[in-house]
Amino acid sequence: MKRQGIAIAGAAETELGALPQLSEMDLRTQAAHAALADAGLTLADVDGITSAVDSPIDVAHHLGITPRWYDGTSVGGCSFLVHVRHAAAAIRAGLCSTVLVLHGQSGRSRVGWVPRPAAPYTMLGQFETPYGVLAPPSMFTLPALRFLKDTGNTLEHLAEVVAAQSAWAEGNPRASRNKRLTVAEVMAAPMIAYPFTKLQCCVVTDGGGALLLTSAERARDLRRKPVHLLGAGEACDSPLVSMMDDMTSSKAFRLSSRDAFAEAGLKPADIDHLLSSPKYRRQKES
Repeated sequence: MKRQGIAIAGAAETELGALPQLSEMDLRTQAAHAALADAGLTLADVDGITSAVDSPIDVAHHLGITPRWYDGTSVGGCSFLVHVRHAAAAIRAGLCSTVLVLHGQSGRSRVGWVPRPAAPYTMLGQFETPYGVLAPPSMFTLPALRFLKDTGNTLEHLAEVVAAQSAWAEGNPRASRNKRLTVAEVMAAPMIAYPFTKLQCCVVTDGGGALLLTSAERARDLRRKPVHLLGAGEACDSPLVSMMDDMTSSKAFRLSSRDAFAEAGLKPADIDHLLSSPKYRRQKES
């Protein structure tokens, strides 16, 4: 039996930057309407919804829809990739036909935020948070240093990643940092948590995004040329960075990418576009 094709029929981003006038629910709503307009559909066509952190039931009520299927999986920044895979499975199973995958975060203005420390009963709350492991800059210091030691990469190679990314943002009015950076500038920035300087830390912004998934058959009749989902995978590693199987390589990435390639029937050699810094990756693979 041939596997039903799944496609992304609409996609959108909200405004980005400092948006103190918009709550996270506002950002999700703005993204939802924009993605629907991109596909030429309305909320009346949506019968599935996903949301991380905040309840998808709350989001659905705010949008004025009653979904047949919803998913509130919340596993950090990869939540929305997982949502795409789960939505594809739900559509294939006949649980729904059209799914909005939504995200909205007031990361810069922190509208409506309350303190969110790791709960004391969790492994993070017991074994890492009390010792200062509170955010990515302090969380990934050990993996980065182990990676440098094991691979022969240097601090300059780490800084090169930021310099390469700055070339993509140069002149982009939507970018929070739209100036090209040099390796020297990245390394000379104030130190946050060794070996990471301020310019190696994520830019915090307000914004949101949405994807609209449906069957490939239905997507053919919609406004945009669809983007077909060929393969996806999901996996996890230890919730404690200090307890990863391998400090230099994410087990979750290895396993999930293996499953994605297997589902798509492709091999790494078939890929001609990769979101990675070429110099940094070559050093790692060598």
